[in-house]
Amino acid sequence: MKNLVGFFDEYVQCGLQPIAIYKGDKCPIGKLWNQNWSVQRWRTMFEQSNDLNMGILLGNIVDVEGDTDKANENLSDMIGDLLHPMFKSSKSIHHIFLNPDENLTRKVMNGIEFRAYTHQSVVPPSIHNSGNKYEWMSDYKLPIPQMPRVLYEYYISNLKPNSNSKSKKIVCGKRKLKQGHIKTTCKICNQSFFIHKKRLILEVRSFQKMNLPWMCHGCREISVKEMCREIRKDLNSVKN
Repeated sequence: MKNLVGFFDEYVQCGLQPIAIYKGDKCPIGKLWNQNWSVQRWRTMFEQSNDLNMGILLGNIVDVEGDTDKANENLSDMIGDLLHPMFKSSKSIHHIFLNPDENLTRKVMNGIEFRAYTHQSVVPPSIHNSGNKYEWMSDYKLPIPQMPRVLYEYYISNLKPNSNSKSKKIVCGKRKLKQGHIKTTCKICNQSFFIHKKRLILEVRSFQKMNLPWMCHGCREISVKEMCREIRKDLNSVKN
């Protein structure tokens, strides 16, 4: 049975950039997981432990998936019979293509999600926290093709003005702050966001427990809702 180092080496030979993910999770290990990728850095981590999940950095490549059955069906129709790397997660099918948009970070269009720069995708042989395994549905050694023309035209036609990450920051700058909200910046994608001060404190403490910087919903691969609830309970018990 192939271990994680074996998968790592084969992915690198395919031009992919594998990274280490916490076991049974989608959260990358380390604060700067999407910066300064190197074979030595990440291969050493997999050599030291086989009890990890594995992801691949996105950017030059894009991961496209449907968030609903209908979206998956529409996506499959647009892709047709084009040979390309694709794998199955617990909820959907992921399709890997070359990224046609240098500004793309994350966009969701009618239930179809496009993810690229500042993001990663958990890949086989990882195991979801539900116990389901990520599995390749095609040969991952296939050359990564351009996005099918029909899908590309769908992506372009659904783009809206100020929809990429660079323009979102400007929009946020013009937005009026709601009472109790403050402006903060994601340490991963460098976008600005408005969030209630009390909520931000809880989220920051939650990420600190995982030795991670605060990150926006688009960049985070794990929910911190439960952790925030526990921290709030602890704070309330101290007050009482």
